[in-house]
Amino acid sequence: MGVQVVERWILARLRNRTFFSLAELNQAVLKLLEEINHRQMEHLEKSRLELFKELDQPVSAVPAGKAL
Repeated sequence: MGVQVVERWILARLRNRTFFSLAELNQAVLKLLEEINHRQMEHLEKSRLELFKELDQPVSAVPAGKAL
């Protein structure tokens, strides 16, 4: 899912709620992000979190200034 799709999904889920603090809003967004990151994507049969751990995390572990 692209960033825009995730953003719209989160906003749609929160649109009818009222938040009385930024911390309360952030907590609700974090809960929804965790939900969507753990959800299995049908076409890839993996979750966003699994793909991150498989593809992006190893690259981000390379020290700065080191070429791949």
